[in-house]
Amino acid sequence: MLDFGLAKALGPTEASSVTPTVTNSPTLSMAAPQAGVILGTAAYMAPEQARGKPADKRADIWAFGCLLYEMLTGNRAFEGEDLSETLAFVLTKEPDWNALPAGTPPSVRSLLRRCLERDVRKRVADNVDTALRARRVRRAQRLQLHPGRSRTSGVTTSALKKVAITGGPAVTIAQMDGPSRGATWLPDETVIFATSTQTTGLQQVSAAGGEPMMLSKPDRGRGEADHLWPERLPGGQAVLFTIMPTSGGLDSAQIAVLDVASRDYKVLLRGGHHAHYVPTGHLVYGAAGTLRAVAFDLDRREIAGTPVPVLEGVMTTPTGAVQWAVAANGTLVYVPGRLGTLALSLVWVDRMGREEPIAAPPRTYAYARLSPDGTRVALDVREDDNDIWLWDLARKTMTRLTFDPGNNRGPVWTPDGQRVAFTAAQEGSKPFTGRRPTGQALRNA
Repeated sequence: MLDFGLAKALGPTEASSVTPTVTNSPTLSMAAPQAGVILGTAAYMAPEQARGKPADKRADIWAFGCLLYEMLTGNRAFEGEDLSETLAFVLTKEPDWNALPAGTPPSVRSLLRRCLERDVRKRVADNVDTALRARRVRRAQRLQLHPGRSRTSGVTTSALKKVAITGGPAVTIAQMDGPSRGATWLPDETVIFATSTQTTGLQQVSAAGGEPMMLSKPDRGRGEADHLWPERLPGGQAVLFTIMPTSGGLDSAQIAVLDVASRDYKVLLRGGHHAHYVPTGHLVYGAAGTLRAVAFDLDRREIAGTPVPVLEGVMTTPTGAVQWAVAANGTLVYVPGRLGTLALSLVWVDRMGREEPIAAPPRTYAYARLSPDGTRVALDVREDDNDIWLWDLARKTMTRLTFDPGNNRGPVWTPDGQRVAFTAAQEGSKPFTGRRPTGQALRNA
């Protein structure tokens, strides 16, 4: 645990009433005439604190930036030979940005610079803003460490790639049949990955490149919609993964284990998703926005205890990805938030940027498409069943347009307003489907 000290500057009246004790003594405390009392840890102190000015939560953002810089470079962002020199660096010196690893993504560099912005008005506002920026970083480049730590594997919406952690160009391993839903690198130099395409489950490909082969296929007869979020078990002979159901959403998801050699898999527990094995001998997984842990017999690959809650309020996506990770030393990091994406509201926006609310209920909308006559809105709703809905602007009613199993997304109106085209990821379907708003199905050629 790293203590940044007190991220607050006391006013003159408050300062006069403070009696230093063992319990309230900061790392640094010195008088600043007419400005208050400076309290904090010098190397992580924001400029406004160093000047003795009032500080707020943005001082914590500065401290976070200092820590992030130190984690990436192995050196402090501001460090002098003594206290005075350190404070002087905080007030006047820029961190050595060239010390960042060559492979640091531009989005991470941008986030770091915003956290270490001296002008408090331009600094990242709070931890919510920081979390949202971090989520964008993860979307831009989702990385997983190779067991030998000499390569990383990354995924885009169409390709699986690898790059040396020391830097260099990204090399394509294989083309994927849809957006990524997780990947894990095995000791035998193969990568197991999943996509959003529901006709394929887990797939495996050589890290040197090649054609992916299918390891598992969702069994519709058993209510399986997809196999997602593979995570290797120690030894690389088996992987954990999530079985998404055809109905019931994440509450009905299951955690399973697959034997890589035989390709057989079995369900370990129900009502959970995105499980990881941790060195304590437990599986840690998501359930209803909470991290839970349960003892796991690695040799028998069986649950060996009763699940217990570990941490509440962990961000979870509608597809079951839990935003957390654990280091080899047991340190756990996570993104706070609630289950699923934030509910969004529909609004009209004029050319001056003024907004006028639409009476549709807040939901996890991804795309909104206005009909040619301006009377209805086709909506891509990313909830349990991932269907297309229609909002009638005059009647103020919401009508479900699709009922198919699988993900129906990206609605587009035909010019006559009689049909809605959308993508449909389901077994046996063509890539695009057209539907009349009345619900009658018509397939495109």
